Amino acid sequence: MPDFCSMEMDKKILKKLGDRIRLLRMDKELTQENMAIDLGISITAYSKIERGQTNISYLRLLQIAEVLGVSSLKITHPDVDRHSDNSIIVRDYNPNQYDTVSLLQRVHRLEEDIHQFQKILVDKEDIITLLKEKLTDK
Repeated sequence: MPDFCSMEMDKKILKKLGDRIRLLRMDKELTQENMAIDLGISITAYSKIERGQTNISYLRLLQIAEVLGVSSLKITHPDVDRHSDNSIIVRDYNPNQYDTVSLLQRVHRLEEDIHQFQKILVDKEDIITLLKEKLTDK
């Protein structure tokens, strides 16, 4: 069973992907209806893709890229472009950005661990205080 953090991260990724698709569609001056017809799906199904409510397959991503006249790389990594000679140009490269999701998940788990340890520490301090009080009462 996936944890809440990974589900939220998946939603954010799908939302970001849908936003990119929407922007590219609008750049090409296409409507959602145009896209749906070209993809052979309903307007509702296409709309869910743009809203990040559908986890699209790789094949669907390739279809969308073809309809938009861009590479799938342009959709998934907007900071990367293909040069006319097919070499890849990376704009504003951040070496850690492609691992951001796993890093954020790890940070979230570590923050939860820290919170738990802080609670344990407070409990231990309370116990120490009580034991000191008992010692001084005797």
